Amino acid sequence: MRISKIKEHVLISDLIEELQELLKKTDIKNPNKAPVLKPFEEYSSQVMKRIGDIVSCIDQLHLSLELLSGFRKGKNKKYNRHDYITFGVENYLIRFSSVYDRCLRLTNYVYGIGLPERECRENTIIKNANIKGTKVAESLKEIQKIRKCYANDRNKIAHSESYSDEELFDLELFYIVEDEQGFDSSKYRHFYEPDANRYIAVKRKEFGDRIEHLENCLDVFFSAIRPFVLDKISFYRESSSS
Repeated sequence: MRISKIKEHVLISDLIEELQELLKKTDIKNPNKAPVLKPFEEYSSQVMKRIGDIVSCIDQLHLSLELLSGFRKGKNKKYNRHDYITFGVENYLIRFSSVYDRCLRLTNYVYGIGLPERECRENTIIKNANIKGTKVAESLKEIQKIRKCYANDRNKIAHSESYSDEELFDLELFYIVEDEQGFDSSKYRHFYEPDANRYIAVKRKEFGDRIEHLENCLDVFFSAIRPFVLDKISFYRESSSS
């Protein structure tokens, strides 16, 4: 799987250094005994975990892009190419939307807002007194803006119906007919497969560009929270040594 370029961000490098020191505290002879974490270690590990959730989601977006064109018809498969395309697009849209939610939850933890994760929304995070008007708020708004490109489709998929696109309608009908036993659809296939290939090519380009834009927005977001994260780690470290 392609690893997201966002993994190279300096904030992640900072946190990895902290976690490497934490790892050295592990009792190799007694691996089941977890080390007691100091506040700065707990904070570093929890921030990194939430960043990892975001990076993992981006990696999965790249994977969904690669798998979108990988359909191979087999004798025992119970799904057709239309099913496969629909599943791939839905997978992408849901994961794309979830990046913003994970950024809100990260911000909630970083700044100690203290909200339950299900309550991390625009009005509770971006408009929070400690966030509003800052570079962090601006960067979150940019991520929110790109998320809105697919908001309607995502909400339909999550709450009411499958993904649909008029450009896939003829392909869907073809496979409905093909699934009927006793009907020879092979001589019609060449009318529909090129359309499917073109559709996938267009979607791969569109989705790939969106991922790149999203990664650039995340780069700005991570840079915006980095000073606060490092200051917080330093504060906890100094408090632990005093």
